Amino acid sequence: MFEEIGDFNHTGDCYNGIGLIYKRMGDSHYYDPNKTLMDKYYNLAIDCHKKALKIKLETGDKKGLATTYGSLGNVYSSFDKYDEALPNLLKALGLYKEMGYKDGVKQAYEYYRKVTVHKKNIKRLWNIMFIYET
Repeated sequence: MFEEIGDFNHTGDCYNGIGLIYKRMGDSHYYDPNKTLMDKYYNLAIDCHKKALKIKLETGDKKGLATTYGSLGNVYSSFDKYDEALPNLLKALGLYKEMGYKDGVKQAYEYYRKVTVHKKNIKRLWNIMFIYET
C-alpha cells in the first residue's frame, strides 16, 4: 500500500516489522530438536530486514537504517551467525552515535555485548565498552 503512494520509507518500516515477527516465530522454535522451522523463520526475517535495508539506504533514513542494521544483526546473532551479526551491529552503533541517539547506542551495545560474549572475545568487548563510553 505504501509503495502505491510512493511512501517507500514506511514500506521499509513494514518490512522491518514483518522481519521482527518472523524472528520471534523463529525464537519460539529454538528448543525444538528439529531446527527446520527456526531456520525457516530466521531466514525469512533476514530477507525482510535486507529489503528494509535497501529501502532505508535509498531514502537516506539514518535512524531507520540504524534500526535495520541492529535488527539484522540481532537475527544473525539468534541464528548463531556471529560473524554476520558483528558488522551490522557496529554499523547500527556508529549511526546511533553519529545521531546522538543514546537509547539506540545502548540497544546496539547490548546486542554487540551478547555476540562478543558468545564468541568469547572479551578483548573486543572491552574495546566496544570504551567506544560506548566516549
